[in-house]
Amino acid sequence: MLILSVAYFFLPSKTSSIGELGMQFEYMGCVGDWSDDQSIKTIITKEDTRNTSFLVQNPATCGFDSASQASYKIEGDTLILSYKYDELDGALAACICKYQSRFTFKDSPVNINHVEFHSQGS
Repeated sequence: MLILSVAYFFLPSKTSSIGELGMQFEYMGCVGDWSDDQSIKTIITKEDTRNTSFLVQNPATCGFDSASQASYKIEGDTLILSYKYDELDGALAACICKYQSRFTFKDSPVNINHVEFHSQGS
């Protein structure tokens, strides 16, 4: 099992390349309320870019200002992306926000058939 992680950063932010696959992470924060007609589940989209990139839209409680501990790990044929939500002022609201982030890899993960997202603090 390969596990790599990134140190703390604030919104919006990019990290330097990390790990064997040269991962970069961008946290775009809340891009709006989660639509009532969408089921409450994470949406992961593979983007057509020069590098392998995954856009993650994740529903969580409103009020998270930043993210930390962005990481990826490979378990079998599954790429697991994750980060930890952080709130700076302690003010969370009773709504569901659409948080958006992007994980970009300089080198494509090989033999990956599934991609999952796990968050902490939501």
